[in-house]
Amino acid sequence: MKWREFKKNIGARMRLHPLPIIRTGDFFKNWRDIDWIINKIDEEAKQIELSAVGFGYTVTLGKDHIHSFMSDTQRPPDGLKYGILKLHVRLVIDGVNIKLEST
Repeated sequence: MKWREFKKNIGARMRLHPLPIIRTGDFFKNWRDIDWIINKIDEEAKQIELSAVGFGYTVTLGKDHIHSFMSDTQRPPDGLKYGILKLHVRLVIDGVNIKLEST
């Protein structure tokens, strides 16, 4: 992935793979395949900030957490930019916190 080119995706809606999981008590389950918006990309720190549309969750990922980026051509042509982020980590949503686990 070319980091400088990736910066053009600020404001884009991404689906994450693997899907995040949510922890409720002692149980884990896959979370829904929802959109995450790229809020900002810090080229110097090599980090991106994502927020879950409609859920209030925000997470910062390092460049090394991202395996690849691809366009999502199955989404409607509604003027928004869509993509899929394939990650080396899985997001674990535990209450109001998000933890990262390697896959």
